[in-house]
Amino acid sequence: MSKIFTLDSFRAEAEKEYAPTKIDLGDGVVVSLKSLIRLNKNARKAVFKQLDVLNAVKDGADEESDEKSLEDLDALVSSASNILAQVADKPKELLDALDGDLAMLLEVIKEWMRTTQPGEAESSPS
Repeated sequence: MSKIFTLDSFRAEAEKEYAPTKIDLGDGVVVSLKSLIRLNKNARKAVFKQLDVLNAVKDGADEESDEKSLEDLDALVSSASNILAQVADKPKELLDALDGDLAMLLEVIKEWMRTTQPGEAESSPS
């Protein structure tokens, strides 16, 4: 007899395997940041676009004057905020708490990227 699987069982397994990064904002507010693999196509595309912007700005930041540096900082804040808006289940609460602090935005993104990376496949026993 074959086993019948349910979408709920697959959902639970996906949640366990690709668990979100959770951030406690205090006052009982916890924000979950979904893994890229759990986002829909449009959200993934938007996140990758913003990651490209982050990388381009960071790579070109040392090439221009101080005036350009202010523009670069604004672009970094905007891109980082857009990424978190796509992956967070409570984006307004998270972005309000971070208040445009670029260092904090980048730390949250760095931790999100680190903790939501899909695990490597386990080698099978020989």
